[in-house]
Amino acid sequence: MHLINRIFKNFYMELKKIFLLPSPVLQPLASLFPFNNDKIYDIKLNIGKCINGTVKIKPIREGTSGTLKYYIKTKDSQCFFLRFSDKRTMRTPIEIEFENIKIIETKGILVPEPIEIGKFNQYSFMLLKWIDGIVLSSVLKHASEAKSYEFGIKAGKTLMAIHTISLPDTGPFLNNDFYYDANAKIDLYHSSPNKISDDDAVFINYIKKNRNLIGDRPKCLLHGDYKAGNIMLLNHNMVLIDFECAHCGDPWSDFNFILRNAYQSPFFAVGILHGYFCGQPPENFWNLAVYYLSLSALNAKVRGAGNTKVRQNLILSMKTRVLHEFNYMKSSIPNWYGAVNDKIMNEDFC
Repeated sequence: MHLINRIFKNFYMELKKIFLLPSPVLQPLASLFPFNNDKIYDIKLNIGKCINGTVKIKPIREGTSGTLKYYIKTKDSQCFFLRFSDKRTMRTPIEIEFENIKIIETKGILVPEPIEIGKFNQYSFMLLKWIDGIVLSSVLKHASEAKSYEFGIKAGKTLMAIHTISLPDTGPFLNNDFYYDANAKIDLYHSSPNKISDDDAVFINYIKKNRNLIGDRPKCLLHGDYKAGNIMLLNHNMVLIDFECAHCGDPWSDFNFILRNAYQSPFFAVGILHGYFCGQPPENFWNLAVYYLSLSALNAKVRGAGNTKVRQNLILSMKTRVLHEFNYMKSSIPNWYGAVNDKIMNEDFC
């Protein structure tokens, strides 16, 4: 909430600069904002209202990034997704995110069409075509086991297609070596105000014991947040959204959300693995996956110290789930995988 208020306060006068751009999409939105009024919260009051019944803008509240996101409908009934971001707090600069989306689009992977990008002051904005589909996570709630597995197969193949994209291994945002630097993660944890618990010690010990697994792992473009909530269904096709966390790294680290996908549907999660690997994951996959999950759990606690209570509860839930599914790191294969995999391998499953 503090970020939202700060952005509204700072971009109120600067926002006029956006509408001076030669943009046929953004210019009609100027009438939404009362620039002759010094009350910055008048912007908030106008969000969600229709202007002459032809232009509509409303906030999108889903997600935990804290960025300002809006649904836009123009006079000619075109629909767009507009996001404002403070580049000082972005994990991936919006300019790189925009370029990543364009690169992915050229590979035949369905993503929101990138329209334009711009800057003003310390803020940036990105405009994409709106995807008028259904979020996969909501579909999985009612899907059969077989259908969930089918969705997973498609999602796994799509993820593999993303991982065929290589990026220049330069720059602080593309070559994100810090993500793999176990010593840095552990040092950062020890310097954080959060006290060490027995559970945290389990993660630290596993990381120290298995950091040799990294070796010379390949690097490619990662989605960074590959879960059912970031997949839309449109005309029986999957459209990927939310590339805010995209970066260059080990392709197998993109399975950090496999447990969250399994929570939505274990058959969907197994489907992702089978679709990605065209069958069973290789023997060394799970040990490395647990390693990345441990790093993420440790890093989430450090980053979550200043987050809201809801966010902190999500982090605690993730840690608990990792420990439970892998029997406090005594097992390299999650509890749900074996039984679900055996059922899928039954010739009568489908």
